[in-house]
Amino acid sequence: MPIYSHIYLTGDTHGDFRELCRTLTDMRVTADDLVIILGDAGLNIDNGEHDLAARRLLNTVPCTFFCIHGNHERRPTSPGIRWRYRPFIWCSGIAYMEPEYPRFIFAKDGEHYRINNREFLVIGGAHSIDRRIRAARGLPWFRDEQLNRREQKAVLQSVRDHQLQEDIILAHTCPYRFRPFTKVPPGCEPDWSMEVLLQKVLDMIEDRYTAFWCGHWHLEQTSGKVHFLFHSVIELPPKTASGLA
Repeated sequence: MPIYSHIYLTGDTHGDFRELCRTLTDMRVTADDLVIILGDAGLNIDNGEHDLAARRLLNTVPCTFFCIHGNHERRPTSPGIRWRYRPFIWCSGIAYMEPEYPRFIFAKDGEHYRINNREFLVIGGAHSIDRRIRAARGLPWFRDEQLNRREQKAVLQSVRDHQLQEDIILAHTCPYRFRPFTKVPPGCEPDWSMEVLLQKVLDMIEDRYTAFWCGHWHLEQTSGKVHFLFHSVIELPPKTASGLA
């Protein structure tokens, strides 16, 4: 099981890795570091030149990237791209990677991982509130952007099986109680089913988790233990007896 010197988190990149690569290069990340992208990494969009160019650019940085499933991209298990990916055991959980790019690791939704002796629960997916705009502009939309009912039930059962002992929760969107209404366009009626699921998870584990990290909303904000990230690259604080360092 790998032990990483540093664990960093960042938000949506949507396949444009120029800023992230510059930041990580300035930070002098190494092959011993892990960078977590909280959904919408943008490596699985068109299965063509866009994806290939994004991979080649990101591959210039020596660290390992751990990507969560967003809503503006395909899952590694989605039809049309799953042939590229191989499931394997990584940090005590099932993950996916392409043999050509072994440093790009994609999480399985609802899976638990043990990274640097800390427990991580990963829950990807969200609703595209800009779906109509994307359709009008000819941009892609993916039917499996959110977890279906069977998958949501499996997540809740996984949390129960883990005895409600979560440390870090990584998700693409936020729990229902933390919805940033200022980011919802007027007249839009989002499907909040993923946010409801994430709220159920928090309600189940109560205050026993250390931190919840998410992207999706394109903002930098903290509310209690819930942290939203966009462009910032944050090092995961160590766990202390009182929670965050």
